[in-house]
Amino acid sequence: LDFLVKSELERDTATFSKVAKKLYEINRMPAGALNWAYNVLTEVSENGIVFTAGDNDTYALWIVQEAMNYRKDVTVINTYMIQVDDYRAKLFKEKGLAPLEMDKKNPGSTAFFKQIFENNAKIPVHVSTSASGQFTDTTITDNLYLTGLTYIYSLEDVENIAVIKRNFEKRYLLDHLTKTFSYSYGDLDARIKQMYLPGLMKLYMHSKTADDLEGIAYYKGLIDTIGKELGVEAEIQKALAE
Repeated sequence: LDFLVKSELERDTATFSKVAKKLYEINRMPAGALNWAYNVLTEVSENGIVFTAGDNDTYALWIVQEAMNYRKDVTVINTYMIQVDDYRAKLFKEKGLAPLEMDKKNPGSTAFFKQIFENNAKIPVHVSTSASGQFTDTTITDNLYLTGLTYIYSLEDVENIAVIKRNFEKRYLLDHLTKTFSYSYGDLDARIKQMYLPGLMKLYMHSKTADDLEGIAYYKGLIDTIGKELGVEAEIQKALAE
C-alpha cells in the first residue's frame, strides 16, 4: 500500500495502476470495501471530484478504478494528501485547475478547501460519507447535500431524496449489506456498512411520510441488519424517533 501512495504522490500513473491491480489480485482489500467503493464511484458526477479522508476508503476507490477500469473520470482526493504542495500542483495542472497555495500557518483550513469546492473549472465536488467529519464549518456543511454515499457541494438547493432513491434502487450493488461470501481480517467490512445508514434512514423516513409500506419494510430491514451487526440498534432507534 505504501507503493500505491508513493506512486500517486509522484503521479506515476503506470506504477500506480500496476500496484492497484496487484492489490486487487491478492485480495488486499475486503470485498465489502470494494463493493462500497464501486457504489461511491457510481454516484459521483461525471468528471467529478470525491473527497476521502482515511487510508482504506481511499485505497478501495483507487483499486476499483484501476482493477475494474471503472469510473476513471472521477478524481479521488484524500484530504490529507492534497495538502502536499508538489502533489497538489501536479494533480491540479492535469485537471485544469488553477494553482492553489496553502496557508502554512493554517493547513487544511476552510478557506483552502473552499477553493476546491468552488473551483475555477466548475468541476462537481462530492464528499464521501467517510470524510464528512473533516468538514465542520457551516460555510461548507450548509452547502453539502446527501446523495447516498456521498454529499455533493452546491450553492443552490438540491432536491436530494429522488437522487438518493435512484442510487439505492437503480445503481448500487447491495448484496454485501446482507450476505458475506468472503472472510476478511479485522472489521473493515462491517464498519464500511455504517456509511450506508444516512441514506437508508432518509429513505425510510421518506417512505413513512409517503405511506409507502413496501419501502418502509425494505429500508427498515436493511437498517436493522446493519444496526445489529454494528451493535448500534439503540442509537439508530433514537435517531429515527427524533
